[in-house]
Parts: sequence; structure tokens; C-alpha cells
Amino acid sequence: MKIILNQIDLMWKDIKQTKGQFWLGLIQILIASIVLCYTVQIIFQSIDSYGKLQNLNQNNQIYYIDENMESSQIDELINAKDGWKTVKELDNYMNKSFGNACIQMDSSSNLYFYSNNLKQIDISEIPVEEDDTDVYKAKSLKVSSNFFSTFQIAGDYNREEIEKQFKGAKAGETLPIILGNNYKEQFHVGDQFEDDLKQKYKVVGFFKEGESYISPFETSYSTLLDDYMVTPAVIKHGDTSSLLFNVTNRYFVTNDKAKISQIVKKANTLKIRPLIIKDLKPQITACKDDMANEIITMSSIALLIFAFASIGIINYFIRFIAIREKEFAIHMLIGATKEEVIARIRLQLIFMIGIILVGLLLCYGSCKEVYITVGIGVIYGELVLRYPIYIFKQQSIVRILRRNMR
Repeated sequence: MKIILNQIDLMWKDIKQTKGQFWLGLIQILIASIVLCYTVQIIFQSIDSYGKLQNLNQNNQIYYIDENMESSQIDELINAKDGWKTVKELDNYMNKSFGNACIQMDSSSNLYFYSNNLKQIDISEIPVEEDDTDVYKAKSLKVSSNFFSTFQIAGDYNREEIEKQFKGAKAGETLPIILGNNYKEQFHVGDQFEDDLKQKYKVVGFFKEGESYISPFETSYSTLLDDYMVTPAVIKHGDTSSLLFNVTNRYFVTNDKAKISQIVKKANTLKIRPLIIKDLKPQITACKDDMANEIITMSSIALLIFAFASIGIINYFIRFIAIREKEFAIHMLIGATKEEVIARIRLQLIFMIGIILVGLLLCYGSCKEVYITVGIGVIYGELVLRYPIYIFKQQSIVRILRRNMR
């Protein structure tokens, strides 16, 4: 223990005598590591997003039906005596024609709560925002029952049972709700609560940390579900406006474009028009291109910073060894080995990596990307030290002492 403390004391003295060069190099490496860690995150997100896109697009096309109706048309339909019946007929036609190939996922609205609706928990410990005095909002996603199998969403629940509950959910009844991993500390399976509209929910499970879904029209990357509350996409009977939005914002996974066209024809027959068919293939291709471009850009920035930092770090250690070579030679004369002297040099690098680890944890928290970045940093550090250590190993004690006696 005493030997370790002595080494640390020597390291600290060495650092203080570098007149800021050590800290300058450390700052450069830290900035490069933060950028690299962000790049690693993007790579993992891209791999996940790409996999989900491939899973959706495998052997099929993905289509999206959207409405391009004038506001006056929408008002007329909503206020019509048979408006609900008309839109419901189109809804039933879609479900009958496509079944599980028809996916719903609506993230356009949040869930709102009064603080007294969540008395059993510490609101400050869950990912909600205060929207107004005593009113909080949480990110929410309303989905069809096949959402979980489509995106292979994992959690501490039985997927078949969850899909059954979501499929059988009805407006006005207590709805099943699945919470993101960041709610797990404050909620438990079986907990019940209600939103600001008195709709009751029962917690039936939690998503595994890092689970995600992808909606190509919202973002190029997968969306993490850690902060989300996911509920069934149910519509209250007679709420024509909500049903129309639900019907005209769906994804269809199929190769049968003619079948998709039949939906538009059916809508025209019902005077719900114009509906637009959007082929997601160009959007998916654009998403993949965006991912690749961002990875290349961020990787290039990280490599450029590392390249500049490498020059400074290598020069720093060469200069450090040159300044301390007489001291190192005397230590070796009285019994120290070159490996022990090298360990003193390497200790500064270990200290650098320790500071980088702390910095990354503060920026990103404890995650696999941080530890991968630190692992890359260790390999990088060893490569950086190779040249200065090689130069030092070529020097004999006699040559060092003669050079310093001139």
C-alpha cells in the first residue's frame, strides 16, 4: 500500500511540474471521448433502428394512409348525423382486410395528471413535466395490440397476455397501461391511477430498459420507450373526431398495393376523401442514409480530435521522459527496473482514463456506450505510449548519465 501511495504522490508531483501541459492534453482527449461516446450511441441506435426497419420491411412494403381533407370537410363529417357510423365502417373494413398487418401508434398527445392522482409516488422521481399548477404531463403512445409483436418489444410481461388485454380494452373501462423502465422505481404491477379526464389505468407491466419502436415519419431513429406510458388505442363511442384521426394514421405491412388502393376506394364511397397512400420505402431509405451520414460525420470529428490530441499527448510524454531521464537513470542505478519506471509513466495515462470515465458518466450516465468508449480509450492510450516508451527503452543508464553530465 505504501508503494502505491508513493507512486501516486510521484505522479501528482510530475503532473504539477508539467505547467498545464498534462491538463491541456487531458481536455483534448476528454472532448474527443465525449464525441466518440455520442458516436457509439448513434451506432447502437442505428443498428437497432435498422433492425426494426428491416423487420418491418422484410418481404413486404410499408404503406401509410393519411388524410388530406379540408377543415370544412372534416367538420362536416364530424358533425354529420351518421358521421360516426360512416367512419366506423371504414375502420371495420381496414381491420377486416388487413388484421395484424394494420398497425396503430399515436404519439401525438400526452397523458395529463393532477398530483393528487399520483399520491402513492414521488412525482420528482418519474419522467413527467409540470404543465400547469398541480398538472403534470407524461409522454404517451396509443397503440394497437399487434404493436408489441411487430417491434418485438420486451418487458416483464407475457406478450400474448398483454396483446389480449390491449385487444379487448374498451373506452370507459379501466385500461391496461405499460410503463417505461424509468417508472419502475415508483410504480408496481397492479397499481391503479387516473388521468385528468377521470380515465382509469392499471399497470400491467414495464418495458425492459432501452426498448424502442420506430415511426419513419416522426424520426430517422428508434424512439426509446423508457419515459413512455403505452395504452391501447381505444376510442369512445361517438367520438368521431378521434376515430377519424385514428383511422387516417395507420401503417400497413403488405405487398398488395391493390389491396391498399381498395381502402381509398372504400373511403371515396363513404365520402371520406381525399385519402393519400404513402409508400414508406423512400422514407426508409432516407432514414438509413441519414443514419450512415451522421455516423460518418461524428466518427470523422472524433477521429480528427483524437489525431490532434495524439500529437500533443505523444509530445508530452516524450518531453516528460526527457526531463525526468536523469532521475529515472539514478533510480535504476539503485535497483529500479525499466518496467517500474515505465509504470510511473503509465500511471499518468491511467489517471487520464479515470478522469475520462468520470466525465463520461456525468455526461451519459452508466451505460454500455460509456464503457465501450473507455475500453477504446485504454487501447488508444497504450498505442500512444508505445513510441515514447520505445525511445526510453533504447536508452542505457550510462548514456543517459553521460548526456546529462555534459
